[in-house]
This record gives sequence, C-alpha cells and structure tokens, in this order.
Amino acid sequence: MNKIYKVIYSKTLGCLVVVSESAKYAGGKKTARRKLVSLVAASSLLSMPVFADNLPTGGQVVSGAASISSNGSAMTVNQSTDKMIANWQSFSVGAGNSVTFNQPSVSSVALNRVVGHDASQILGNLNSNGQVFLINPNGVAVGASGSVQTGGFIASTLDITNENFLSGKYQFTGIGGSISNKGNITGRIVALIAPSVTNEGSINSNSINNTSSDSVSSVALAAGTDVLLDFDGDGLLSVEVKANTLASLVENKGLIQTDGGVAILTAKGASDVLKGVVNNSGMIQANTLASQNGRILLLGDMSNGEVIASGSLEANFVETSAATVKIDKDLKVATNGGEWLIDPVNITVDSAMATATQNSLTTGDVTITTAGAGSDEGNITVDASINWSTNTLTLRADNDIIVNAELTSTGTTSSDGLVLQYAQTTSTGDYSINAPVNLATGSLFQTKKGSDAAITYTVITSLGSEGSTTGTDLQGINGGLNGNYVLGANIDASATSAWNSNAGFDPLGDGTNNFTGTFDGLGHTISNLFIDRDTTGFVGLFAGAENSTIRNVGLLGADITGHTNVGSLAGYLSNTTKVSNSYATGSINGYSVVGGLAGYNRGNITNTYSTANATATNGVAGGFIGRNDGTISNAYATGNVSGNSAVGGFFGTSSIGGSVSNSYATGKITGDGNNVGGFAGRMEGSISNVYWDIDGTGQTDAVGYGISSGITGVYSSTNTIDAFSEAIYAGFDFTNGWYMIEGSTRPFLRSEYSTTISNDHQLQLMAMDLTASYTLANDIIYSGDMWSSSGFSSIGSQSTRFRGNFDGVGHTISDLFINRDNTDFIGLFGFLDSSSTIKNIGLINADITGKDYIGGLVGWNYGAINNSFTTGKIMGNDSVGGLIGSSENNITIKDSYSFASVDGNDYIGGLVGYNARGIENSYATGTVNGNNYVGGLVGSSGSSSSQIINSYATGQVTTINDYAGGLAGSSAGSITNSYATGSVNSGRYYVGGLVAANSGGTITNSYWDIDTTGRTIGVGQDSGTITNLKGVYSSTGTIDAFIQDTYTGFDFTNDWILYEGYTRPLLRNFMTTLTVTANDATKTYDGSAYSGANGVTYSTTPNSNLLGTVNYSGTSQGANNTGTYTLTPSGLYSNQQGYIISYVDGSLTIDPKVITATYTADNKVYDGNTDVTVNGSLSGIIRGDDVSFSQTAEFDNKNAGENKTVTVSGLTLSGDDAANYSLASTTAVTTADIAKAVISAITGITADDKTYDGNTTATL
Repeated sequence: MNKIYKVIYSKTLGCLVVVSESAKYAGGKKTARRKLVSLVAASSLLSMPVFADNLPTGGQVVSGAASISSNGSAMTVNQSTDKMIANWQSFSVGAGNSVTFNQPSVSSVALNRVVGHDASQILGNLNSNGQVFLINPNGVAVGASGSVQTGGFIASTLDITNENFLSGKYQFTGIGGSISNKGNITGRIVALIAPSVTNEGSINSNSINNTSSDSVSSVALAAGTDVLLDFDGDGLLSVEVKANTLASLVENKGLIQTDGGVAILTAKGASDVLKGVVNNSGMIQANTLASQNGRILLLGDMSNGEVIASGSLEANFVETSAATVKIDKDLKVATNGGEWLIDPVNITVDSAMATATQNSLTTGDVTITTAGAGSDEGNITVDASINWSTNTLTLRADNDIIVNAELTSTGTTSSDGLVLQYAQTTSTGDYSINAPVNLATGSLFQTKKGSDAAITYTVITSLGSEGSTTGTDLQGINGGLNGNYVLGANIDASATSAWNSNAGFDPLGDGTNNFTGTFDGLGHTISNLFIDRDTTGFVGLFAGAENSTIRNVGLLGADITGHTNVGSLAGYLSNTTKVSNSYATGSINGYSVVGGLAGYNRGNITNTYSTANATATNGVAGGFIGRNDGTISNAYATGNVSGNSAVGGFFGTSSIGGSVSNSYATGKITGDGNNVGGFAGRMEGSISNVYWDIDGTGQTDAVGYGISSGITGVYSSTNTIDAFSEAIYAGFDFTNGWYMIEGSTRPFLRSEYSTTISNDHQLQLMAMDLTASYTLANDIIYSGDMWSSSGFSSIGSQSTRFRGNFDGVGHTISDLFINRDNTDFIGLFGFLDSSSTIKNIGLINADITGKDYIGGLVGWNYGAINNSFTTGKIMGNDSVGGLIGSSENNITIKDSYSFASVDGNDYIGGLVGYNARGIENSYATGTVNGNNYVGGLVGSSGSSSSQIINSYATGQVTTINDYAGGLAGSSAGSITNSYATGSVNSGRYYVGGLVAANSGGTITNSYWDIDTTGRTIGVGQDSGTITNLKGVYSSTGTIDAFIQDTYTGFDFTNDWILYEGYTRPLLRNFMTTLTVTANDATKTYDGSAYSGANGVTYSTTPNSNLLGTVNYSGTSQGANNTGTYTLTPSGLYSNQQGYIISYVDGSLTIDPKVITATYTADNKVYDGNTDVTVNGSLSGIIRGDDVSFSQTAEFDNKNAGENKTVTVSGLTLSGDDAANYSLASTTAVTTADIAKAVISAITGITADDKTYDGNTTATL
C-alpha cells in the first residue's frame, strides 16, 4: 500500500522536512482531506540550447524586497524580506559562473519565475542559505558541470501564481517541459516537479540535527500537471498530484542520497495508455543516521501506474508501490534489518522479483503486499523460487496467495521465516500451496486471515522417536494435540516399522483425546508410515481430529492396519474438522469401517483424493471413506476396495446426514456379501454430480443399497459414456476445481498441481502451465490409474510448446507409457521451445509409441538437454530417437545417453532421430531398426551446422533399405572424436561402419570397429572431408581397439578414459571418481618373499560396474628383508556408468624377527676379579641366515662362592642377515661358581724366644 508522508516547514531549521501523515500542525486549521504523495511524468522532453547564458537576465522583483547585482561572472541577489518573487527573462548559469542568494534566514524563500522562452540550464553554481524556487515552463536542466548548493531547492516546470505563493498555497499547474539533472544538487529539501523528471547526476539531502523530529531531510522527484504543495500557517506541507493529462516519467539513473531522511520518486498518469512510470536504475541511499531511519518510496498510481526497479536501494524502509511493479533480477535492496514493502495491485513474483527479494532478505525483512484496486482482486502469485537464510518474508494479499514455486527459509530463529496474510480486504480469500514451503525447525511460520488473530505454527521437520511427546516432531504431536503445526520438509517414516514391538507409529490422539489443532503439510509428504494395531480402533496418522484443520499434505505408501475406523490420514474426522488439498496412497486394512483416506468422516473434505487400497475383513469399506456422515466435494478415489458387505469404490456407507458432490470412483470392487456398489455399498443423503467407472470398478450398479440418483456410470474401455471426456462430468468446474486432458485422462484436481513434482499425477499436470519451472522431488513410477489406454499425454505440442524448464535433480521416472501411433510429437515432452532446458532426468523402462517426431524424452526439441537418459523401447514412423525424435536450433544436447531400443521408418537414431544441432559427450547402446537413414546415435545429421563431438554408439543398426551407419545414417555437419562399434546391417545401399553417407560434412579423429560392425568401410558414401578416420579391431588385426594410443585426437585427460587392454574409450562425464587405497600390511621376517596385500579400501562403496581383480605391485612384491615397501594396487576397470579409478599406494612393513639368546657361564677359581667366560646360543634363526653375536659378561663381585650371579650385557648381532632380527633382550643372567684359591706353602715366618712360662704359646 502507499503510505502518506507530509512535509512540515520547520521554524527551527527554516526548511521543509518530511514527517508521518500523523504529524500535527503547530497551530491553525487541520485538513480532513487525504493528501496523496504522488508524482507525474511528462510526455516529452524539451529540446535545450547547447550553451547556457552566462547569468540570469531581466530580473525584476515583483514582490518583497531584494537587490540584484553582478560582478563579472558572479551575480548576487540580496533578499531582505522573508518571501520574495522575481520574474526573469532567462535564468541560466553558465559554466564557471555563479548566482548567490543571500537571504535573511534559512526559512526565507525566493520564487524565481522565468517569463521568457528559454529553458534554464545550470552549468555553473547556484547557491543560497535559504530556499530557492525555480519555475520555468520551458524546462530546467542542471548540467554535468552544474552545482546547486541551497538550504532547499524546488524546481518546477508547472507554474504557480504570485497570489498563491504569497498566501502559502503552493499549487503548481500547467503542461511544462522536463527537468533533468546531470550535475550535483545539495539541499535539505530537494523537490523536482514536472511531467518528466530525470536524474543522472547526484542529489544529496542529509539531516543535520539527528536528535530533532523535524530534522528529516528529503528528496522528491514528482511528475504531474497539477501538483499541490500545501503550506498552512504553521508550515505543514502535503504533496498532492491532483490531476494529469499526460503520460509521465520519473527516472533516476544517478545517485540520490538522503541519509536519515526520505527519498520519494512518484508519478501519476492520465490513463492506462498514458500511464505514469517510476523507473530507478541508479542508486538511492537513505541509510540510518544516528537514531533516524531512512526511507525510500517509489510510488506509482494504484490504478495504472508502473514502478520499474533496478539498481540499488539502501534504507531501513523501502517501498515500491504501483498498479504494476517490475523488479529487475539485479536490483539490490539493503534494509539492514528493516523492511522492503512491495505493493502492486496484483503481483506475480517472477524470477527477477524473486532474485531481488532473495537478495534483500539478506539485510532485512521483505513485505510483498497488494492493493486490490480497480478490477484486480489483490492476489499474490509466487511463480519463482525464493531461498533465504535470515529475516522474514511477508506476503500480504487483499485476496488470495498462490504459491506455485518453492519457498525455502533455512533460518532457525523466530525472526526467520514466512508470514502469509491473506483475505485482508475480502471474505473469500485463502492461500494455496502448489509447491513445497521449506522451513527449518525453530523458524517462523504464521498466517493471518483478514482481521482474525494471527496463528503461529510449530515447524516440524523430523519423524521423531518412538514414544515422543516433544511437540516438535511428528510423533511428538501427541504431546500437544491442541497445537498448530506445519511440515517444513518431507518426512520419511520408514523407521516406524520397527517401533513399539513392530506395532509401528502411535496414532496422533486415541479416538477419545483427539487432535484439535491445525496441521498444514505446506506441500510436503509423509512417506512409508507404518501402523499395525489390528485390535485397536481409531487408527491412522490421526486417530481422530476434532474441530481441526488439516491441509496440503500427502501420505505416500502408507501401510496401516487397525480394527475399526481405519484410514490413512485419520481414523475419525469430527463434524467441525476440515480437510483440503491432501491425498493418500498405500494400503489400508481393518476389520470394519475402513477408508483409503479416513475410516469415519463427519467433517468437511474438499479437493482431496486417495489411490490407497482399502480392505475390511468384515465390512464397510470405501476407496475414499469407510462411513460418511459429513460433506465431501471435489474428491476422487482410484484404489481397489474389498470386504464383505457395504463395500463401494468411494464410500462403504453414507448416512442420511452425509453429502457428496463433484466426485468419482474408479478402483476395482470386491465384495462377498450384500450392499456392494461401484460408488457406495450403502448410500443415503445428498448426491450431486457423482460418477463411477463401470469398467474399472467391475460393478454395474452405482450402489448396493439406497439412493443412486445423481450417480452416473462411465466407461473406461467400453460403451460410449467415455470416462475420458470432459463433457461427461456435468457439474464439474473445469475452470477452477478440475483439470483433464480430453480423451487422455480422467479429471484431476487442480489443487494437485505443483511445480515440485512428487507423483505421476503432478507430472501430467505440468500441462496446466507450460511456462513454469519444475523439479522432481523423488523418483516417480507411472501408475496409469488416471489415463486412457493411450497412456500419458505428452507435455507440449506443436501449437502449444513447453516453454518452461524441468530439472529432475537426478531422479528417475519409471514405466512411462504412451501409445499414440497416429499422433506426432510424442515423448515425455512433445514439443520443447528454444527457451527451455531439461536436465538431470532419467526415464527407466519407457514404452513410447507415436507417429512422427517421437523420442523417449522429447518429440521435437528446440531447447537444451543436459544430463538425461532413457531406457526401454521407443517406436514410431519418421524421426524417432531413443532420447529425442527431432532436434533443431543451435543449442547442444550434452552429457546424455539412451539404452532404449528404437524402431521406425526413416531417420531413426539410438539417441536422436533427426539432428540439426549439436550433440556432445553423449552415447547410445540400444538396437536401432528402420527403413532408411538409421544410425546407432543419429538417424541423420541433416544440417551443415549439426555437430557430433565426443560421442559414440554401440547398438546394432539395421535398415530394410538404405543408409545404415554405426554412428549416423547420414551427416551433413561435423563429426569429431567419435566412434561406433555396433553391428551394421542394410538391405541395399550406402552402409558404413561409422556413417552411411557423409553428405558434404567433415569427419575428424573418428573410428569404427571393423570386427564388431562387420564393415571394412567406415563411410559408405562420401562427398565431404575426412581427416583421420580409422578402422580398429577388437579381435583381429593390428590396430587394437583397447589401446589408448589408437585414438589419435581424443582428449583422455578431460573427455575420455580408457582402461588399457580392457575397454574402449569411455566418457568421463558419466563416471564417478573412485579412489582405491591399498591397506597397509605388516609381517615379521620369516625368510620368505612377500606377495599379495592386505586388501583395499574404496572411497565409495562400488557397485557391479566395477570390474576386474585387484593386483598388486611395488617394492613389496618379493620383499624379504626387514624394512618399509610400497604396495601398489591396480587391475580394476569399469564400464561406462562406472568409475574413474585412481589408486593410492599402501605400505608393507617387514618387522625384524625377535630372537632370544641363552647363556651358560664357566666356573672359576677365585682370582681377584669379576671376569667370566660365557657360552651363548641364539634360538629362532632362519636356517641358512648368517647371524653371529657378541657380548660382555661379569660376576656380580670377585669373591668366591657358589651359584654366583653372572650378568651378560651389550648383546649385539652381526653378520649378513643380522638386520632381519632383533633380540628379545640385550642382557641375560646366569650363574657360576668362584672356587676358593688353595695356599700350598707359607714362608718367611719366625718365632720369638721366651722364658719358660708353663704353657705352649709362642709369638710369631
């Protein structure tokens, strides 16, 4: 919405300042009139003179007092009254000249009116200390050398009367010229008013008093033919464009800076044809200055105005509002924690706006809002993905919000996320989720309908654990049954099969304590939910839901068993519960009251379907609902249903209080008892516009018992009431509620549509919007449940091309079936426009038949195809290819392949039938059969600009008549670095191992296998140029097909890889890098030579595409002696979908053998020292090894004794083989004796004489 700002005359600052519209007068009257800030642009630019006058001329003061004087190149105007009016014959300032206004105060105002016929050109300097008005209907231009330095500068090419000026009524009227600025304008207030205003220079207006509320600076670029600047006595100003009779333009290509202030660019046009346009491609800065936040307002008329925003906008608050807002993808909006408001009437978020929004969210919040003016409803439609990590995106719509592209917020705080405000001015508005909204746990998701209170939700991204009651995961909802929840991601519930002793997931609620909150899947799915509680009633994801809302969720592959009241989504839905835009697939089983979606329904269900099979071993089983007492509209069921009694394709039973409208059932019905019907087993209540498929259900009666009026039987394979004809389904709203492809499909719900594709229904519904960008969320299996015997209807045709984009994200589509042998342009995509790209998708086991221009992926291709493949069988008449039927334009098919077999008449190729463009890094392996122009890769490259580079074919090629080539049936373009190996067979003429006919084309560095193609000639017919065409041999001859050197010109570093002796050249782009690392090994020296290894470790677990046996070489092989040796692995190779193999050496360490030395010591006679003789031996020496040893030994002391300790130390080994051994110890201990020494004689002894003393003692 447009916000209103008033401009106040500040007595303090003596200038104009911008404030909120709620600001009051300082005194005097108040106005009740709503003042609009809008500006208008002029219809044409005035032609200006080349040179400006040196100085203004003819100046005459007509009101107030001032003197005008000149001195050379300078003019001075000395103003002595607060207001002054001067009329001038001209008012220009030449380069190098100056005009200066000396005014009594900053609040003084000088009005300068040009009454002559020349536009004003400011090429010099215009200065003042107060406010200067410059009025010139001929135009105003500030040149590149011009400078305006004033307290305030208001320039206008609309006139203002003297009386109005003096009385304070600033109303500008008339049809004037343009205003442009290429120079530098500075002033606290700058306002440029004209039918056309352009800034290519700089305008600077900054606040000078950051603490005062009236210090806000402002810049206004305004366009109109009647503009009112309304000054009251106390200085309040509002700007109102009262009328405009022209187209208008306000454009900024330069710099506008008003930090702490406000910048306003606004225009109003006369009509839808003469519209007002605001266009910014320059830089506008209104950054926060101290505590004052800056604002930028780009405002167009809400009836027919247009804002075009590119360049850069920096402010705390940014608004871009008009009937139409166009956002350039390169727009940079920085709010630095503030907000960006986008406010058109209706708005579609395209890729450019999405990019700008995404960028702006890095700095602050963004609000996209509608006005709902005029005939527009006020809807917001998101058609391009937005990804952000911080801050909040708010979508505010007067009516509906439609999300057709993924929104992803990865922030994890309550300040990060998404707010949806819908039905703000209508009672019927809603929000629709047609693509996933991805949110992180802990982030913000909030909705607000009209004046109702806002609802904030808990974001759930995980399954939780067995028994969880956290309230923050799926199982944990049991801890908060009255809460509001959204899924922020798809949830895989496979783990539930092992929970609770294999009873599985614990349903949310228990049938008594029901879920009473809100649950919004936001376009996500819950897959593989398992519940096995065959003695429990009320079983489903929700046991029961009461006074609750469930929407936008899909249950995939549910496996649920209960006793009574059993369904995939819920066992029971109360009469105050609403379910919408949801679906279920899988198998639902119980004793009684079993439904594909819900067991027992009393609520309101709309825009929902089920393909789940339902079985009740007793009775009351329905493909959609077991028992219905509620209201159902816009629903269908295709699952098989079985039970005893009360069995129906849609309902088991419906009571008198139930109602159903605009619904149908198709699944096979099996009932053993009474009350079995194609639509309902037992039917009462209200019925309108209801159908069942007689062929599909196998039931000729609509109901087993009860009311059948209002139910119509249709036939899918017999009779004339065609289930695939829109006219049959009277009452269905095919504009808003339903969608079907005439003659091909049953009715789909439009609510199933999503740009993120999770199932085959959504795959078909790409036909609803052929310009959108789509992605696959998971692998898809084509079920065929919604299609006629002709199968899938190709996306796009010759008259309605697919112009969008498709990214499979590496997922596959299996079992795609198309059987339309009289229809041209057949494939998953029938006709692809030049603006489109298809990538990262594989078709597995496709079965596709058509007439002309038939391909597995695309029938007729003008777009880009990257990283895509097909397997299966493709059949047609002319221009038939495994991947593409016919490929035109100048965009290359890259990194793609086909394993499919291909059959047709003329122009039949394993990859492309007819090629007029480039094929690069691609290949085909399937058998190819046709009449004329048949090739293993391409039937015919019929354009001189066609190219085949780094590609090959290996499939068998057979023609009934002419032109069979291993790679191409014919080529008028170039073939480079390519080869063919498949058997080539032809009934008549022009056969080549590589190309049947080179029709003026060039063939360079290309090869064919003479042995496997069975052809000794590479080109059957040549009228072109051939360089290095070579036949190779895989089993005979000397040019070996399995040697890299054979393939001269191939780049084996970037494009190709060949495993020498094992494979032909393989394209690297299809292969995964695999590093094979030899595990380190150790052994102990044993005298034998080492061989083998300790196995290898792979960088990723390899599959069957890894071939060969690991061999080992390196210094380890044959190693004998101790040391460290290299283990070098080799010997592995791979097929095309396998691996680029690199090896990392391991090491072998041979450790020394540990041996033990044993010793004995010789006894000795005491000799006064510790020397000892020892005798040693070594145990463990390998026979034949040369090893000796030495040591030192000694007694522990020299004294005589027995069993004395002998210590052996310093053991060392020597000899040729000593390095292969190590001693367990370099010391040893043994024992020996030291015997006492014998004294044989004593000499030198004498005795002393003594006197008799009566004893025998003597002295020696």
